[in-house]
Amino acid sequence: MHHSLRRRLFGWFGFAILISVGLGYAIHGLVEPSSLALPLALGGGAMVLWIASGGIAWAVTRPLVELVSVARDIGEGKLDRRMRLGRLGRRGRGRGHGGEVAVLAEAVNTMAARIEQQLADQRELLAGVSHELRTPLGHLRVLIDTAREAGEAAPSGMLDELEREVIELDALVDQLLAHSRLEFARVERRPLDPVELAVRALERVGEDASKIEVESEVEQVSGDPTLLGRALANLLTNARAHGRGLVALRVYDGEPGELCFCAEDRGPGFAEGEPERVFASFVQGRERRGGSLGLGLSLVERVAVAHGGRAWAKNLADGGASVGFCVALGDLQ
Repeated sequence: MHHSLRRRLFGWFGFAILISVGLGYAIHGLVEPSSLALPLALGGGAMVLWIASGGIAWAVTRPLVELVSVARDIGEGKLDRRMRLGRLGRRGRGRGHGGEVAVLAEAVNTMAARIEQQLADQRELLAGVSHELRTPLGHLRVLIDTAREAGEAAPSGMLDELEREVIELDALVDQLLAHSRLEFARVERRPLDPVELAVRALERVGEDASKIEVESEVEQVSGDPTLLGRALANLLTNARAHGRGLVALRVYDGEPGELCFCAEDRGPGFAEGEPERVFASFVQGRERRGGSLGLGLSLVERVAVAHGGRAWAKNLADGGASVGFCVALGDLQ
């Protein structure tokens, strides 16, 4: 791009010099043989060159001044500020006046839009987390007050209920930490056994390990054990809580170059158009009954993408649904 700008500046100044020389020659011819011919010719040529240089400088710096103003406003937190591309955008990249500045302006606008969207998502996440934390914390306060009043005569099941509330809080914090790691691209890869990974996920959510179905000969996967384990746990929790029970956790070869994990349930399946939306943050399906932030399947998709793969959801022909994700074999050992 800088070569194009150099060529345009060279052409503009060359044209200005030609005009100034031509005007000086014309003035010299008109007043010759007067002794003022040469001074007038030089003065006229210099005046034209000075005016042309000012015009060129204004044309080059005007969009840059606006760009500095936009960058300063964005730095001060005014994220809705954008560069007005105008003629810069209409003339195309790398061609015509302002081509390089148009590319830079578009990059600044894209950066500001992404930052604005990320902050909006964070505000929405914080609002949702605040709401979700109130419920288990409120339950804990009631249970603690009840236990304090009952003393040694406290019901035996109260401790179990307290434990469930603590586990719910721990799971929510775990989800948020996983989202934070993905946000900052902190994916720590190491060799993993995909079958062992699946079995641990089943045990983590209290499901029978016999529900695993292995249809792949892949022995190792290179990935982040915490993130992959969290994604598998989310699949299983989703099937159990919103799919009326887990039928099977399948590990199989997907499309060429993929290894896939999917949880199949016995629920009513997805409503029309729902499979395309379930991986968005804060989206809850028709079978959800509160107590969910809507981050589980969103995290599954983000983990899959971080491992070079994809996520999907679909209805099964015999009833129920299948929700899963794949990782690229390029990331496998």
